[in-house]
Amino acid sequence: MPGSDEARQTQRDRRRSILPVAIALVLLIGGLAVAVVELRTPPGSPPAHASRAALPERPPVWRFPAVSFERAFRAHMGSVDAVAFASNGVRMLTGSEDETAKVWDVRQRRPLHVLRGHPGAVKGVAVTNDGRLAVTGGQRGVQVWSLLDGKPVRTIETDADAEGERIVSVAVSPSGRTLVGGTEGGAVDVWSFDGTLVASLTQGAGAVRAVVFSPDGTRLVSAGDDSTLKLWDVADWTLRQTLWGHGGAVDAVAVAPAGDVLASGGEDRTVRLWQLEHGTALKTLSLHADAVRALAFSPDGRTLVSGGADALLGVWSLPDGTLKQRVDSNVWARGTHAAAFAPDGSSFVTAHGDGELAYWQVARNGQHLPLPLVTLAAQAPPPSARAPVRPDDACVRAMDQAIESDAEPSALASPPPSNAEPYRPLQAEVYCVRGWNLFAHRDRTAARLAADAARRLAPGLVPAALLSAHLLLQEGDTEESEKTVVETLSRPIDRHAAASALATLADIYEGVGDVQADEEARRRAVEVDPEAALFTTQYALFLTRKGDLDQAISVAARALATPAGARVMAGAYCRKGEQLLWDRGQPESAAKAFEDALSADSESACGAYGLGAYYQFVARRGGAGGAPATYEQALRQARSWYARAAGLDPTGPLPSRALAALSN
Repeated sequence: MPGSDEARQTQRDRRRSILPVAIALVLLIGGLAVAVVELRTPPGSPPAHASRAALPERPPVWRFPAVSFERAFRAHMGSVDAVAFASNGVRMLTGSEDETAKVWDVRQRRPLHVLRGHPGAVKGVAVTNDGRLAVTGGQRGVQVWSLLDGKPVRTIETDADAEGERIVSVAVSPSGRTLVGGTEGGAVDVWSFDGTLVASLTQGAGAVRAVVFSPDGTRLVSAGDDSTLKLWDVADWTLRQTLWGHGGAVDAVAVAPAGDVLASGGEDRTVRLWQLEHGTALKTLSLHADAVRALAFSPDGRTLVSGGADALLGVWSLPDGTLKQRVDSNVWARGTHAAAFAPDGSSFVTAHGDGELAYWQVARNGQHLPLPLVTLAAQAPPPSARAPVRPDDACVRAMDQAIESDAEPSALASPPPSNAEPYRPLQAEVYCVRGWNLFAHRDRTAARLAADAARRLAPGLVPAALLSAHLLLQEGDTEESEKTVVETLSRPIDRHAAASALATLADIYEGVGDVQADEEARRRAVEVDPEAALFTTQYALFLTRKGDLDQAISVAARALATPAGARVMAGAYCRKGEQLLWDRGQPESAAKAFEDALSADSESACGAYGLGAYYQFVARRGGAGGAPATYEQALRQARSWYARAAGLDPTGPLPSRALAALSN
């Protein structure tokens, strides 16, 4: 019947129109979520010119990630308590509560050898600088193994029945001639590799949790339950200095590659930096809410990673000791027990109480340039590439149900019923729409099934490929995610699809901290599809976060007619106002920027908060040119703007705190 045909055609048109809208919606949600993250990240620098007492708390400043999570996998059946790389970066050694140590192929991330020799937890591991020998410590002493084939070389036994004789930490001298074991009973035993006891040093009461040599081999540092660090002279094994400062057991120590800085962490939840040569306390770093158990310096000495029982990861910039990045994770409920950098500094590994190892990539700006683009077609594929689709009623009903119902993941594993090959492209679009919807609702398992079904039905469907790339990115597989997008860009696709792929590529580069590649991908997305406000808005948001505020405002102006463009422009003006007020001490110029933010978006909470801060500053300073003449007038203005900001952003803590402070 004609009416029925017309209805079916309307349904098909509706489905085809949903797909680009769904993708744009998910991308927009992702971009705006990042904007919200700006209000949830660690605060920036204190005021440079304006008095701190005259201003409220500064809004936090979003920073590009210094490290990015790559992937995690189960490495042991028990807690992983120690990890060490071989000097060539090809092999890695781990020790676990499951009574084994393992030698790993780093590139393939698989165990090469399982070392069984301790009748209890393996608490300490080390590798000689020449990469030939592995050392493990635990019950019954220290074991030496061949790293190449995993065969035992030597066992240096301690009295298994004597209290406190279990080895809980080990270290190997840079020369490879000496190994050290810290015991549960407070002794630091030194052996030559032939098993001869060279010295037995006394740490103090309780276990010796950590031992480490200085890079030049002249000093040994030991630390443990007695809350101290001890510096030993390797030449004659005499105690050179005892360092006091921690308020509890010291669980982890690390020495910078240059040998100038010593880091320690422990039960008092602090990381402390020391000048190694003279034992001078340099700085105390506070982040963790529980014991600090893992410390590792990057090979260039510019970065320190800390981990602890609270499942937080801290990335610190040296030598100033500022926090570059805080990583919160509820995945490792039993905390981080050890960490080690790969010798080339491009990555590091953390070991966790649940038996997992996690790989992390260190940001390297410009690493991904030039962008691996092969072709960006100016026009869509020819119409002949898609066969005409005229589905029957049963197929239409099945596809409508797939879109509109909350199907179980298993229901997405096979295509809807159909008896004709021409239906496959339309079925693929249905799965793709469904997959993006599931992705937006954070159901990754079902989204993966939908994406796989769509790609089986139509291998060239760009939105399905991009959905797969986003899923891979969330799973930490950045390499495969990038590969998927690059393959998509290498085929003739229309401009909007190419711009979407470039935006996805930018998300990948942002995740690994490559700011230069991120910017280039976003700029090209705008060039490829300049009429799409989505990509223009994303580029303006990137520029805002990067700090190119005038350029961000200029780019956002192209999308000002859209709500997202107005919000991004307001955000750029807010950042500009914050810099002028908190950093440069220019309140009048700052007030103008906050007013511009509200002009762009009348519901800008950051603009209202900025004006509240401006009037608070004026009140505390007794008035300024063009401002209210009296303290009371300025204070009323400040309260009014804070109240407006709190109303616009009820979950934001800063306006409410500022308002409460002024009211008191």
